[in-house]
Amino acid sequence: MNVRNPVSLGVVVCTYTQRRETGLRRLVDAVRAELGPADRLHIVVDHNPTLAARLSTWGRPAPGAVTVLGNTHAPGLSGARNTGVEAGTEEVLVFFDDDAVPRPGWATAVRERFSQPDTDMVGGAVDADWADRTTTPPWFPPEYGWVVGCDYPGLPDDGARIRNPIGACMAVRRRVFDQVGLFTEGIGRRGEHPVGCEETELAIRFAAARPEARIVRDTRLRVDHLVPPARQRPTYLVRRCFHEGRSKAQLVRLVGRSALSAERAHVAGSLTRGWRRDALRFLRGERAAGARLGLSMAGLACAGLGYLTGFTPRRGGSAPQVRPETGGTPGGLPAVSIVLCTLGTSPHLRDSVEALTAQDLPDIEILVVDNDPRSGATRRVLAGLHDERLRIVEEPRRGLSQARNRGVRAARAQVVAFTDDDAIAAPTWARVLTGGFAPPDDDVVCVTGRVLAAATDTDPQRWFEAGAGFDKGAQPLVWRPGHEPDPGADAGPRGPLYPYAAGEFGSGNNMAFLRSFLLRTGGFAATLGAGAPTRGGEDLDMFRRVVLAGHGLRYEPTAVVHHHHRPTLTALRTQMYGYGTGMAASVTRYALSSPAAFTRIVRRLPTAAAMLLSPTSRKNSRKDPGYPRALDRAERLGYLTGPVLFVAAAARDALVGGGR
Repeated sequence: MNVRNPVSLGVVVCTYTQRRETGLRRLVDAVRAELGPADRLHIVVDHNPTLAARLSTWGRPAPGAVTVLGNTHAPGLSGARNTGVEAGTEEVLVFFDDDAVPRPGWATAVRERFSQPDTDMVGGAVDADWADRTTTPPWFPPEYGWVVGCDYPGLPDDGARIRNPIGACMAVRRRVFDQVGLFTEGIGRRGEHPVGCEETELAIRFAAARPEARIVRDTRLRVDHLVPPARQRPTYLVRRCFHEGRSKAQLVRLVGRSALSAERAHVAGSLTRGWRRDALRFLRGERAAGARLGLSMAGLACAGLGYLTGFTPRRGGSAPQVRPETGGTPGGLPAVSIVLCTLGTSPHLRDSVEALTAQDLPDIEILVVDNDPRSGATRRVLAGLHDERLRIVEEPRRGLSQARNRGVRAARAQVVAFTDDDAIAAPTWARVLTGGFAPPDDDVVCVTGRVLAAATDTDPQRWFEAGAGFDKGAQPLVWRPGHEPDPGADAGPRGPLYPYAAGEFGSGNNMAFLRSFLLRTGGFAATLGAGAPTRGGEDLDMFRRVVLAGHGLRYEPTAVVHHHHRPTLTALRTQMYGYGTGMAASVTRYALSSPAAFTRIVRRLPTAAAMLLSPTSRKNSRKDPGYPRALDRAERLGYLTGPVLFVAAAARDALVGGGR
C-alpha cells in the first residue's frame, strides 16, 4: 500500500530502571531505523534522575531524533505515558514497552493502518522472548500469555476489531487523547508492581464517548517482548493473576461490569478449551500438562480473589497530578464538563438544562445522563433543545451514583461539575466554580457552591430551609490539612463531627471535582445515593474522601444555583427520611472501612445524638414552633435505618460484583 502523505509518528517508551538499559538500546536502534523526518522518539524516565542523566546523551538531531525527559506526572506507567503524549505534536502515538523490541516494518504497518482516517487505535502482536530459553516453559499455560504481556490463544485475527490493545505494542491517534483525556493515573504498572489495565480503560472510555470508534488488531506491528527469568516462575504467574484481578476490580469501578466482557469470553472459551486439552494430555501421561492445568486453575482463582479484594475501600494516596485545560478557555480557567443526571420526570428538567446552555463560560460541555433510557422521557423533555455542547448519555443501571459515574467516564474536561434536574444555575455558575481550582498547582480537588431556594411560597419549602436548607452562607471557605491560611477564604468550620459527617462542605447539586481524583478513587459509591436503598450520602462520602486524602476543598458562595424545594408535606417528609438514611449510610461506610475508623465514629456518637435531638443545637435552633414534628421523626428514623440499609446494599452489590 502506497502512503502518499504519511502520518507523523511519536514513539513513547517509558522506563524506570537501569537494569533494562541493554534492551532499551536495542529498542531505540530498532525504532530509529524506521523514523522519518517528522517523527520523534520520546523516552520518558519515571522519577529516576540518575537514569535520566545517563540516558540524556542518547538524544540526536532530527531525523530519527530522540528526546529524553522525566515523568512530570504521578509515578507509574500511566503518568509516564501521559508525559510522553504531552511532549510532542505528532499525529499518531506509538507505545512500546522498554523491554519490547519492534520487528522491521513496524513503522510502515502503522503508517498504512492510520492512512485510513477512521482508524483510532491499533493493537499489535506481542511475541514472547524467553531470554535464555528457546521455547515456552513446559509448565506455562499458553492461555496465560497476558501474564507476561504477550499474545495468547483466542485473540482476534489480523484486521479484526478489538476492545483494547496490549500496552506493550500499540498505536493511538492523538485525537483520542484530545477527545477523552489522558491515561487515568492511579491504575497501571508502577515499578515492579504487576498491575495494569490503563490502556483497557482508555479504549473503553473512548469507545463509550465515540461509539463509532475503530480499534483494530494489526499483526504486522509486532514486537519481541522479553520475559526475564524472574517472570519465568509459577509464583510470578499466580502473583500477577492476583494483581490483575485487583486491576480489573478498579476497572469495573471506573467503567462498569461490562468492562469484563472480553475476560468472561476468554474464560468460557480459550481457558476452558485449554483445561480440556491439558486434562486429556495428562491422562495420556504428559506430566507437564498436569502442571499447566493446575496453574491455570490456580491463576483463575487468584484473579478472582484479587478481584474481590480490589473492592475494599482504600484510604490515602497522593494528590493527582493533573493540569487544567489550556486551550480555548478565558482567564486560564480549565474547561468543565457539567453532569446533570435525571430520570426525565422532574418538571424543572428543561429549565435546568437551558440554564446550563446560558452559562457565560463558553468552553463547556453539558452531559445529561439519562438514568431511565427505556422510558424515553428525558429525550422527549429535551426535544428541540439544540446546542452543540449538549450530549445525552445513557446509564440504564438505576442510581444517582451509577449515573454520575457514567457522566465522569464520558466527560472530556479535567474538571467535572455536578448539578441536579431541580436546580437552576446562575449564568456565572460554571465560571466561578471552575475558578476555584486556580492556580493549577493548588491542592484543591473539590469546589462547592452556594444553593439558595428558588421559591419559598409554601410552608414545606420554608420548613426545608429551616430544618435542612442547603445554604452554607456568603463567606468563602476552604478546608485543608492542618489549618493552612488562604488569602481569599476563611478556614472552614470544624465541628465535633468533622470531617466524618461532611455536611458542612456543600451539597451534591452544586459541586465540582478534578476528574482525575474521581477516577483514581473509584467514583461515587454505588451503595449510596438516590436510587439505592440508602437514598443519599454519595456526595458526603466523596467530600469526606477529599479531606481524609489530604486534599483541599473550597466553598465558593458566588457560584450559585437555585433549588426547587419540595412543595408538599408528603414529598418533604420522604425527602427528610432520605437525608437521614443517606447521612447515616455514608458515615457507616466510613466506619466499616477499618477498625480505627469504627472507633472514631463510635466515640462521636454521643455528640451526634445531642446535635440531632437537642432543640438548641445548631441543627435545630432555626426551626420555628410550627415546624412539623413528623419531619423530625422521619429524619431520625432515617438515621436509625441508614446503617442497616447500607449493609444490605453493600452485601447485595458484593454478590453481583462491582459494589464499593
